[in-house]
Amino acid sequence: MKYAMLVLTVAALLVAGCEAVKQTGAEAGKDLGTAFNQTSGQVKESEQQVTTAPDQLKQAGSDAQGTVETQAAGAKEQVSGKQKILGTEALKALLDAKTPIVVVDARTGKFDDGKRIPGAKTLSPEATEEEIAQTVGEVKSFHIVTYCAGPTCPASGKLAEKLRTLGYTNVMQYEAGMPGWETAGMPVAKVEIKAVGAPIGK
Repeated sequence: MKYAMLVLTVAALLVAGCEAVKQTGAEAGKDLGTAFNQTSGQVKESEQQVTTAPDQLKQAGSDAQGTVETQAAGAKEQVSGKQKILGTEALKALLDAKTPIVVVDARTGKFDDGKRIPGAKTLSPEATEEEIAQTVGEVKSFHIVTYCAGPTCPASGKLAEKLRTLGYTNVMQYEAGMPGWETAGMPVAKVEIKAVGAPIGK
């Protein structure tokens, strides 16, 4: 009798142990499932980030290109605007490259000291249309650079405006003028002062 009771007790304990194991296994499986789902979600999120990364890089490239294009457009606008201004280095580069341009000195009277940017011609802001045509030519799209005695000298601006009024479309001003050219150590031609429209520096 005692032996039978012992067997029943052991069997009960085994059943209880199995249930506990099953319950523990189920909970562990549940935990594993939750962890798996979380991991899968993280993997999917990572995959999404990897998938969208090229688009983000492409967008960043487009934004950068847009910035460069905007800056280039702004620089182009400065060059192509109504008031075209050249610096000393820019003018020297044009001359060194033998770019087809006409450089004109707008100084007259006591303001004309006979010094010239090499190859320049004399042209007064008060010159007639005929004198202008003789000096800079009749092709209205030709590039023309005017200069005088510096930023405070109005002659260059007046001449440039007059040329534009007559239909010349590529008129630029070298605002630094003869003083700026000399100060920068650029070559200077010393010539005899001649009549309006006459070639100088030769």
